Order: sequence, then C-alpha cells, then structure tokens
Amino acid sequence: MPSVLSLLQSTHRYSSYVLSGFLGLHVLNTCIIPLVTVISSQEAALSKIDNGFMITRYLYRPSESVEISLILAPLGIHVITGLILRVRRIFMERSLYGEGLLAWHARQTRINRAKGLSWPRVRALPTLGYSATAATGWATLLFLPLHTFTTRYLPWKYGGDGETSVTLVTHALQKHPLLTYTLYTGLIAAGTFHIISGWGKWLKLTLTPRGRRYKNYFVIGTIAAWLVSLARIGRLDIFSRAVKLEYDSLYQHLWRAF
Repeated sequence: MPSVLSLLQSTHRYSSYVLSGFLGLHVLNTCIIPLVTVISSQEAALSKIDNGFMITRYLYRPSESVEISLILAPLGIHVITGLILRVRRIFMERSLYGEGLLAWHARQTRINRAKGLSWPRVRALPTLGYSATAATGWATLLFLPLHTFTTRYLPWKYGGDGETSVTLVTHALQKHPLLTYTLYTGLIAAGTFHIISGWGKWLKLTLTPRGRRYKNYFVIGTIAAWLVSLARIGRLDIFSRAVKLEYDSLYQHLWRAF
C-alpha cells in the first residue's frame, strides 16, 4: 500500500499532466497564433487570433464544470500538494538540523561566503531550500490570480455572456503599458521556466549538465517568442469605441477590488 508521501508526490505530479492539456491550448492561442500573424494586417491578425481563441475555448470550456475539472481543480490540487510537501520538508530539516528557517538561512549564508560566493553573484544568495523550479512555481502563483481575475472572472461576472476577446488584454497593454507589460512579463518568465523545468524533471531530461543547458536554451527561446506575441497583441487595433468603454467598465471593478 502506498504511503501518504508517495500519494502526495504522485498527485502533485499527475495534476500537472491534466493541467498541461489546457496550457498547450493556451500556448497555441496566446503565443503561436499571434506569432505567425506578426506580418499580417491589423484586421487579419485580429481575426486569426480571435478565431483561435474561439476554437480552443470550445475544447476546454464547453461548460463551467468542464472548465473546473480541466483547469481549476488540477491547479488547486497541484498548489495544495506542493504546499504540503514544502511544509513537510521544512519540518524535516528542522528535525534533522535542529534549527528554524532563519537560522538555516544564516548558516547557508556563512557557507556561501566561505566558498567565496559574495554579493552580487547570484549563487551567494541562500536558496532557502527551494530549487529554481519550485521558486518559479511560487512566483507564478503571485501573477496568476490577477491574470485570471481580469481575463476570466470580470467578463464572467460583469460582461454578460462571459466570452472574451484578445482585445481585452490589448486594451490593458495600451492603456497601462508599463504595469501590464511588467506583470505579463513576470507571469510568462516564471510560468515558462516552471513548466519546462517541471516537465524536464518528470521526463528525466535534465539530469545531466547538457540536458540542463538545452533546457535553459528552450526556456529562453520560449520566453522570447511569447514576449514577441505579447507585443503583437499589444499593437492590435480596437476599432470600436463602445468596446473600449466596455473594457474600461470591466477594469473599474478591478481597481475597486483593491
């Protein structure tokens, strides 16, 4: 009979498999399709991107129950099991070394300094027991709720039928470029690294220095492609003033939430 630990680890792993199906479709309509429309006219690009959204949306959002099963439930399970495993590791280290997190942080800092790894070199920073994959996973969780709130909850709650166009993101990028580009860049960078590193770990492709190097190349290339697609989405024209006013009304609910 499997132990509780193995069940937690398996649940954490296989929940990411289910979530990856949705993420693959999301990459298609937010990265690949906008990327291939870079040289298209404004009207053609908007039509292709929105058609891609409509087609993929029917695959993962035919109903709210399917959406919850394919996206929210696996994401919640992945986060909760990851948190439980993290807490367990903290208590295990405290039991083994007899020190709390701050004491461990101080000891790790002394070890790094003894190795000559001093500021500003990144390796001098204590990891607090987090791998790069785990750290970027928690970083992604900082950006994801805001993205979900603005592009899914607000249209569902205040937008009538809840259906959204890519121009909802376009409007935010054009009206608040510094804030929106910063947030989306953080989400893309952290999420891309976490997902690709996680799959590399599951598939045992990053066990060697060569494998990790290729993984880093793939991460950098994917982030660069996604940022080009984001810039393409940000340059789309919103032809209707009524649509802009509707989006302004939706975003007003965001500002009131804070």
